Amino acid sequence: MHKEWRQKYRIIKQLQFVRNRNELINRNEDNTEQDLVINLYKPALRI
Repeated sequence: MHKEWRQKYRIIKQLQFVRNRNELINRNEDNTEQDLVINLYKPALRI
């Protein structure tokens, strides 16, 4: 039982790491000026 819990805990930790890394990558991509402008005007472009 304890062994199963440790496996689940490790998997959860790995998933959190991947998610955090992906968020950092996305944030860095969004930091270019062009992307910031596109993100600002995206709602207007949908109309």
